[in-house]
Amino acid sequence: MVEIKPANHWFHLPLQVIGIFFCVYFYFHLPSSGKALLILGAMSAIMMFMDMRPMHKGIYVLIVLSLVLIENRALDKERMDSATEQARIRSEENEKFQGIADKLSASLEQSQAAFYEMMSRLGTLTSLSKENLNTVTGGDTYCFIDIPGRQGRYPAPILAYLEKNGDYPLYGVRMKLGVCPSIPLRPADCA
Repeated sequence: MVEIKPANHWFHLPLQVIGIFFCVYFYFHLPSSGKALLILGAMSAIMMFMDMRPMHKGIYVLIVLSLVLIENRALDKERMDSATEQARIRSEENEKFQGIADKLSASLEQSQAAFYEMMSRLGTLTSLSKENLNTVTGGDTYCFIDIPGRQGRYPAPILAYLEKNGDYPLYGVRMKLGVCPSIPLRPADCA
């Protein structure tokens, strides 16, 4: 039986020093996710193809575990940075939307105030129009004939007064008086 000798430790020592250097450097300067994973893959490939002493295997296992932990920290940091960035973006968007909502609210209040002002002017215009219409048509003013009765025992001439009740003038009022010999039963009898 032929005994296979493990590779010289001088081959493994520089690779392990490089691996330890990256582990220490990445611990203090966390890389983006994936970089530690690349070194981890390279170290694992070397471990598979080489014969080595148990001491070298132990050092490689520690380097691999360190790179796994560093990669895990890098992923966590990347996720936290992404969540922080997303929260900042949402906050900025919310501020912009709030600004738009405030402008819309102010515009709505201004439109509401303009509407109320227009309605008050319309109410004034309506009352002026009604006043003008009442002045032209007489509104609720009406006229009537007042014939006071005789006073005393002497016959006095019969006077007829045209009276107006209301605040507006009346136009085109006509009065027709006729004399009837007796009290008519029908208006046609007094012609």
